Amino acid sequence: MDPPRRRRSLRRHHRLRTFVDVDPDIVGETLDAQEEFGAIEAVKTTAELLMPVAGEVIEVNEALADEENAKLVNSDPYGEAWIIKIKVNNVADLDNLLDAAAYEAKIG
Repeated sequence: MDPPRRRRSLRRHHRLRTFVDVDPDIVGETLDAQEEFGAIEAVKTTAELLMPVAGEVIEVNEALADEENAKLVNSDPYGEAWIIKIKVNNVADLDNLLDAAAYEAKIG
């Protein structure tokens, strides 16, 4: 099974428009659920990136550190713009997460 990838919702990205920085430089660290692991900055706002579940960060999408590539978060959040991969501490915690369709239905 591939490690989970942390993604921001497409709807949220359209609201923020232009991203200029992604900073999840934490490979090897084990973090708790809802612990901040980085931030995305747009022209007028900064959004914290929070762990969806507890686990070890095993890979960071370093391509997003480049401003041009960071814009992929707007156009390809479910593909090339993955932010981190994690090794989940408790696989059962994944049952509490929403998939893209359920999230979209929840926020309308």
